[in-house]
Amino acid sequence: MAELPALLRAAPSVLPAEVEPVILTGEWIPENLLLTETYDGWRLAAVIDFGDVMTGWREYDLLGPSTFMCAGVPDRL
Repeated sequence: MAELPALLRAAPSVLPAEVEPVILTGEWIPENLLLTETYDGWRLAAVIDFGDVMTGWREYDLLGPSTFMCAGVPDRL
């Protein structure tokens, strides 16, 4: 707790205010992915997730895959 004031003072430099938001899903699971087969293999065509969709920093979307990896389901990444 003693470090909290210093952390809060540094927060504006850690969290940039001028960031272009992107569409986030947070749930990179097979049921939400639409793939298409091309001449050189499979490609991601769309992410379908209407329940949790939001906008924010692109790095935020790493939380979903990281959670699956930590849960011992690496095939979902």
